[in-house]
Amino acid sequence: MSAAKKRDVHRTIGSVVAHPLRSRCLTRLSEITASPAELAIEFRKPLSDVSYHVATLLKAGAIELVGERPVRGSIQHFYRAIPAPCLDTRENAELSLEGRLELARLTTQLATADATIALEARTLNRRPEAHVVRIPMVVDDDGWGELAELYDEMVERISAVRAASEERRGDDGDGGIPITAFVTFFERPAG
Repeated sequence: MSAAKKRDVHRTIGSVVAHPLRSRCLTRLSEITASPAELAIEFRKPLSDVSYHVATLLKAGAIELVGERPVRGSIQHFYRAIPAPCLDTRENAELSLEGRLELARLTTQLATADATIALEARTLNRRPEAHVVRIPMVVDDDGWGELAELYDEMVERISAVRAASEERRGDDGDGGIPITAFVTFFERPAG
């Protein structure tokens, strides 16, 4: 990736999570479809502020317009976050490089927004079992393959835990602990 392209990606992700309210909007729109007016009420923030941040998210490609409804002489717009699918190595390999980069961009935006909100709410590491770990390393091809297998297994197990938890919680969904599992390993540029 060229230095200019890298700056564009960092600028895009940075613009999405640069403001706490924007992070809250993105995270909430990853959970529900809503209008800026509904988010403003939920967050107890001025509609003009929320609308500005929603427009920024739309321009960055992090959310999409999914509906419109006439309300008292104007049009109310409804948005949702563009979902970042959870792919295993085989499915990921079927994407083009550009497709993989776009998926990584969306996933990173959502995860960074979630982490920003959790840091501000002081829930990110409230539970001692929570993990926030960064392990920079250099591996050979075998090590890369071992990590790929490990991450595929981890994603599979995380999905199984989610399904079992949803079943235990039942239809009402009460009593759950909202979490984000952000599973990643990637090649860094040399140097």
